[in-house]
Amino acid sequence: MKNYFNLYAIIWILILFFYYLGWSDLCTTLNIKLLIFIIFTICISLILGKTFSKNFKKKYTLPKPKKEINIFFYIISALFIINMLMGKSIPIINVLKGIQYNQDVVKGLPIFSGILTPILITFSFYYGGLFIQNYKKEYFIKWFFIIILFTIDFSRQNILICLLFFINDFICSKDLKNSKKNIFFIIIAIVAGLFIFGVIGNIRYGRWRWNDSSMIATLGEQNEKYPSILPNEFFWSYIYLVSPLANLNFNIENAKVDDSFRKFSYELLPNFIRKKILNYNSIDLLLPVSSLNVGTEFARPYIAYGFTGMYLIMLLQFMICVFITILCIKKNQSNFLIIKNCCMYFLIFSFFDNTFTYSITAYMMLIAFILCFRYKIK
Repeated sequence: MKNYFNLYAIIWILILFFYYLGWSDLCTTLNIKLLIFIIFTICISLILGKTFSKNFKKKYTLPKPKKEINIFFYIISALFIINMLMGKSIPIINVLKGIQYNQDVVKGLPIFSGILTPILITFSFYYGGLFIQNYKKEYFIKWFFIIILFTIDFSRQNILICLLFFINDFICSKDLKNSKKNIFFIIIAIVAGLFIFGVIGNIRYGRWRWNDSSMIATLGEQNEKYPSILPNEFFWSYIYLVSPLANLNFNIENAKVDDSFRKFSYELLPNFIRKKILNYNSIDLLLPVSSLNVGTEFARPYIAYGFTGMYLIMLLQFMICVFITILCIKKNQSNFLIIKNCCMYFLIFSFFDNTFTYSITAYMMLIAFILCFRYKIK
């Protein structure tokens, strides 16, 4: 789906659907004000989707890479590898040896890595889109090389993002129209991807076999409602989908609101900037399960400034996406497909965590802004 406003609404509808299935005991009754908020944000996103529908339906062509773009890609890839080596360990090898996955162990220079990762993800959008557009092997090789880098780094979230956005761009391509075979293939690919996501989750801690999901079943408080016919590997995806909402609901019901606009304003700053602010104390969430520690984009703004904070950050996020979309349409439509994916990641990932503070999505919106002005097709 090209229209990320509509996709945002669909994601939240799916989250509500799976939440009310109640396959986890973490899925308690939603606060009525929270439910109204979610319905409101779904309505706003659908209105925006309708407003910009013509722009998303238009066909855009990505510019072919100039020589300096390819050189820049090779430099970023080399720096990414060097960054891992400076950590004196190869993450994927450590995991295969049974060493627990730990960012503090596998990262060489965290700040440097934070810049390289969003650039590589953006390149995956670019080269993946070029391959779908032209079906040239060189573009697929570069896209797949990025997947290999994230695999070596054992960054399953980044792998999943690259794969899902590639699949989505393929679905949106003209080649998929009226093709039941391709649609069937896409469904199989998504199911397989979610299963593999669970398998990687099982082995990343070095203690469980690939098909042993007992850890996530326990942490996620899986109950008897979970279908016995469904492999437990899929419970990883389920709990990642519903636990942020469950944590948000838990904080609304139990946390004390600080009613501080100052603290709320910190929730709009990327982590790499917030850490430089003197006397800044990150807001601690109340967590039913400490290992499941995210609460959507809205949990910390709620603790900082109540429901007002939730509505403010939601509206601000929509305003930024609208601004970038209009700017791209007016200034540089040739990069629309890349910018669309950056905005989509920024908007969609908010169901999981705060995309203002999350360094990868913050950097990617900066990249999207820059691409509105650079590298036009001549």
